[in-house]
Amino acid sequence: MREKQSLLTKELLYDLRVEQRKNIDEIVAQTGWGHGTIWRALEKFGVLSWKTRLTEDLLRQKYMVEKKSTEKIAEETGWEKHAVARRIRKFGIAKNLRSASTSGDRNGRYGKPVSQDTRRKIGEANSKWKRSDALKKKVALAMKRHWENPEFKQKMLERALSLDKNPNWRGGKSFEPYSPSFNAVTRRKVRERDKDTCQICGVKQDEWNGHNHWKAKFCVHHINYNKSNSSMDNLILLCHRCHDKVHYDRDYWRKILELKIIEG
Repeated sequence: MREKQSLLTKELLYDLRVEQRKNIDEIVAQTGWGHGTIWRALEKFGVLSWKTRLTEDLLRQKYMVEKKSTEKIAEETGWEKHAVARRIRKFGIAKNLRSASTSGDRNGRYGKPVSQDTRRKIGEANSKWKRSDALKKKVALAMKRHWENPEFKQKMLERALSLDKNPNWRGGKSFEPYSPSFNAVTRRKVRERDKDTCQICGVKQDEWNGHNHWKAKFCVHHINYNKSNSSMDNLILLCHRCHDKVHYDRDYWRKILELKIIEG
């Protein structure tokens, strides 16, 4: 037999839905009324939800002005984090939802130097991370779509040609010519000596070609970054990923690679 029904007053519904934050099933079980009746009563009294309406003005105020993260906004409004993020993108408030409360000088690590030991640990951890073939294809398609956008293409080209504004700019050293001895014969000897294997991560040329769409020979790298010194002791074979990596924190990588040559 059906339980005794409670009187559906505005005060009762407000207390259950807003104050106690109960869902419809819980209200049905407590009052004895059906789902349809509960919904009609909530609509009649204007007590549809305890959640704050996610308007564009509200999100701009909280995300852009108050610099609150999506997690904080979700906590204050009662919505899920992904729902808040979806609305922020929908209204065009932000495309890259990096937390506004932890970016730049609001981050606790902002401006603090990172030790060489920490850099090494991060590098080692990243070198062990392998992308799946599905993820590689997804990233490739995403980048293709980006480069098809004329505005994105122009922005990237301007950034690449900004020279001294680029953090990797070193006075135009990349435009300096290689020594005549840095020829195909020398590069072949380095590849034979290093057995077509990257001397940092250990990946082999055949293995690289089997897992990457971009099939190109590994880079013969100048250990001391001096293009005029192309002796065998100053050359080492690196995969493309590691070759990009050694152009940051050069003093550290120079010492590491010099030791590899000495140890043989």
